[in-house]
Amino acid sequence: MAAALSLAPDVRLASDAFPDEVSLPDASSPTGGWGDLALGVIAGLRRAGVLRAGAHVAFSTSVPPGAGLSSSAAAGVAAAAAALAATAGTLGASAVARLCQRAEHEYLGVPSGLMDETAVLLGRAGQALLFDPELEEVTPVDVPGEAAWLVVESGVTRELRSSEYGARAGEAAEALGLARLRLPGLDRLGDLTPGEVADLDLPEPLNRRARHIASEVMRVRMGVASLEADNLEAFGELMVTSHRSLARDCEVSTPELDELVEVALAAGALGARLMGAGFGGSVLALAERGSAARVAQKLGRRYRTPGGGAPRVHQVALVDGVMSAG
Repeated sequence: MAAALSLAPDVRLASDAFPDEVSLPDASSPTGGWGDLALGVIAGLRRAGVLRAGAHVAFSTSVPPGAGLSSSAAAGVAAAAAALAATAGTLGASAVARLCQRAEHEYLGVPSGLMDETAVLLGRAGQALLFDPELEEVTPVDVPGEAAWLVVESGVTRELRSSEYGARAGEAAEALGLARLRLPGLDRLGDLTPGEVADLDLPEPLNRRARHIASEVMRVRMGVASLEADNLEAFGELMVTSHRSLARDCEVSTPELDELVEVALAAGALGARLMGAGFGGSVLALAERGSAARVAQKLGRRYRTPGGGAPRVHQVALVDGVMSAG
């Protein structure tokens, strides 16, 4: 994702991913169209004093919209970075991430976290990021050189504005509230073990939502240990377990994503899970570098999108982010 920005009294947005341009006198409110995230970012940049009025922004992207690949986060960060370059602004990475998050909340109506923006901003070549959103702490974790990553589009477009994503966030908050009645000092559900969640005896589906959160945090810690031990097989198994928890306990998967994970494993992937918030989009598969091309070919032959076509398979790399220290 790249963005070019020029300062202007009004707002104009164009993207090679969408046929229509957005032209407005200001960025005071969303329109319901593709440019809403950028409008929210421009509004945030005005509040932050980076912009005095509007801007003309042109986007060019290889990130397919609706594929669950954080295209909105990439667009928001690209717009913010272009504005900072045009104005010699000095916002730090955390401030940019929070500004883009606020745009998603207010202009898209999506109660998103900070993970996507943080990854776009602070990604490190050859490394994963261990991110604590509560503390906004980022710790790079070396990834074995033999790891190869495949992003496979399911063919089911994801649109978080019209999904149950917001409902899941609300259920997690409700589960935390009930848990605190039993454990007044509890900060977050991720501080519990799955066994401790079971002991709370929360009503369904809140019990399953809390169990997913607690077990996912545990898997993240185990995943870091697996990468540090150069154990890709163990990391792949954690990816599969994570997907099944997302499907059964969090209920954010789809039949297509579930099928795609199983096809990836049958094709020789070490692990696979849905990407991002689910409700359509893509699957991330882990393969050994020497077999990645064969896995991708088998995926293309064995999975069919709802439209009957072959899936788009992308081999991706871990690269530096927009504000990475390198």
